[in-house]
Amino acid sequence: MKYEAKDAGGSVPVSTATGSPWVNISQTTAITNSANVAGCTGCHLITEAEWMTSAQNVLSVASNWSTSTVGSGYIYSGHNDNAPANALAADPSDSNGYAGETNTGGNQRRTLTLSNGQVIWDLAGKVWEWTSGTTTGGQPGITGEGAFAWKEWTAVTAPGSLTVPATPASTGLTGSSSWNIGNGVGQLYSYASDASLRGFLRSGGWGSGGGAGVLALALHSSPGDADAGLGFRVSR
Repeated sequence: MKYEAKDAGGSVPVSTATGSPWVNISQTTAITNSANVAGCTGCHLITEAEWMTSAQNVLSVASNWSTSTVGSGYIYSGHNDNAPANALAADPSDSNGYAGETNTGGNQRRTLTLSNGQVIWDLAGKVWEWTSGTTTGGQPGITGEGAFAWKEWTAVTAPGSLTVPATPASTGLTGSSSWNIGNGVGQLYSYASDASLRGFLRSGGWGSGGGAGVLALALHSSPGDADAGLGFRVSR
């Protein structure tokens, strides 16, 4: 989906610029409803592999970086500064990437361009997005940490055993192993010793600040959790 899923009624997701994202939805329900997209055989909640492929792609496009050079400056990380303190509708014009933003001209740009020239909205920021990924342990984190906490990807000392590698370095892009909050890629919210069933949340929310980004990952929520800051995106 170019845009986060919106609720067309009848448990049918739709990808449109107008309207608020479909939130207050659990991973479990998002998985079920993703198959209901009209006329789409094989539609499903975006997988971890698909998310990371999309993230790697936009990270490789120079125009998505503040300096127009991959890895230099920051990649735009969307609506994450709590100004305004709510989710935003997109804009029918892809040239209006700061639509609805209080602060314009900086890292709050909501549009990212894929290598094929297509534009995707809110892959970073606005609301957290479920992927279909789950884990019952093996979270990346910091050796000896005692609770869930935000951390830079560069601070991870316990790599974990996620099925799909999630680190900036796993993108294979030059210099990516050193990317952190200053580069706009987002942060990790994890607890290396946690063994409960957790669903994967990506992107970041409207108040996540530097925690938001195309590689942001939060691993604290159960698949049945739902609140006003959790949405989703369908793939096929």
